[in-house]
Amino acid sequence: MDLDLDYTNLQEEFQNLNQLAASIADTDISLVNLIDSYTQWTVSHFGMDLIQMPREESVCQYTIKSENPLEIRRLDKDVRFKDKFFVSGNGNDLDLKYYYGIPLTIESGENIGALCVLDKEEKKMTPEKIQQLKFIAAEIVEHLKLKKQLKIKRLEVHEGLKTRNKLAHDIRGPLAGIHGLSELALEDELTKIEMISYFKMIGESSTQLLDLTEDILNANTSKKNPAAGKIRIKDLGDKIIQLYQPQAAYKNIVIEVDIPTKDEEMKVYMDSLLQIIGNLVSNAIKFTPTGGKVKLGLSKGIADDIENLEIRVEDSGSGFSAEKIKNILDGKGISSMGTSGEIGFGLGLKLVKSMVEEMGGDFNISTIENSGGRLKMTVPQY
Repeated sequence: MDLDLDYTNLQEEFQNLNQLAASIADTDISLVNLIDSYTQWTVSHFGMDLIQMPREESVCQYTIKSENPLEIRRLDKDVRFKDKFFVSGNGNDLDLKYYYGIPLTIESGENIGALCVLDKEEKKMTPEKIQQLKFIAAEIVEHLKLKKQLKIKRLEVHEGLKTRNKLAHDIRGPLAGIHGLSELALEDELTKIEMISYFKMIGESSTQLLDLTEDILNANTSKKNPAAGKIRIKDLGDKIIQLYQPQAAYKNIVIEVDIPTKDEEMKVYMDSLLQIIGNLVSNAIKFTPTGGKVKLGLSKGIADDIENLEIRVEDSGSGFSAEKIKNILDGKGISSMGTSGEIGFGLGLKLVKSMVEEMGGDFNISTIENSGGRLKMTVPQY
């Protein structure tokens, strides 16, 4: 079992148990060793400074092959160990003769290491001492188990916070647009046709907002999973328009989608695409002044024999400064206000860059002074 623990961080945690084991066994040395396919890691030690050694050089490699403790009264007379550096001397002050090891057994029945005591003098363990050492070994296993569970829970909390932040960030733009249009739709001077148009946009955006929410919540379980489903590029463009039309309409911004005719019927994985493209479009609307334009380009490409979805977003805003481009590419989120005072939290492009790179894609950003921002990325389709 891979405990996925920082072995260098366990010395102090097990030090008292090491000392207790040495005291019970009346030995000079006590070690807690965890063993993988190639290495024995001494995660905690008393009486002997040791961090690691090749598995084939260790005594504990034999201890973990059985469910019973292993006792070797004379290491110097055992052909397996008599020439080892910790037995033969060779200029060091170890010259160990006695070894007693207890397997560290987890719930699955797998032995992951050993608690061992060693001494320069030949000894013999009594049943009482053996039982007490077994209690210490069981305590070490329980501690490792709880440490692993705590790490998993911390990761779950961290992922939960990330999901919450993504959800709060990504739905803010569409919700603001829906709210703005609903206020406009209640104005007395609107014609019935205009009101119907607004409410239709609100309804379509609400439907796609549910899809976006589902996409975010399922992000951790649908990574490149065929079960996540595919979508035609044309339908993907329509979803983006429906989702962000209210936000654009409220600022009197035109959204255009450019898809080559030959690519309209081609399908791509839905995995996180609403999040990625939605963030880009929402951000472009935010930084485009009233009456401006946002253009979304979607097309299928091939790089290194791998199909990918090419995504381009252009706007007629003020563009990005060189410093802001550097901060975005360095993964630093910097909050700023939109052209109509929209509140920014510095998460959008940082999240997009991270998501695209996690999927094995490329993220590029450029600008032309006073002529808007240009963002381009590719998302592999495999």
